[in-house]
Amino acid sequence: MGCCREDKKVNDIELKEINQAAVEFEGPVAERSCRDVIFLLIFIAYLGGMGYVSYLGIHQGNPYRIVYGVDSWGNVCSQKNDKIAGVALSGIDMTHRT
Repeated sequence: MGCCREDKKVNDIELKEINQAAVEFEGPVAERSCRDVIFLLIFIAYLGGMGYVSYLGIHQGNPYRIVYGVDSWGNVCSQKNDKIAGVALSGIDMTHRT
């Protein structure tokens, strides 16, 4: 453990044997393969499904319903609303109400 020795580490006999085995180990590089193909396909399908749901939400939804809120009759605050058949108080002009 002195400063004049060439060894960088002080190891027991057992650790030297383990370190020697680690030096001789060449690694599993030749036997490696892709093992997560099924998970990758499931993940790609999940991303595709989320993309489809996002597409439907953007093109068929009304983001103002989230931002401004909705009353009990389906009227969105801060905008002019269309009349819904069978709902008595729907279609009220709510442009000046928040």
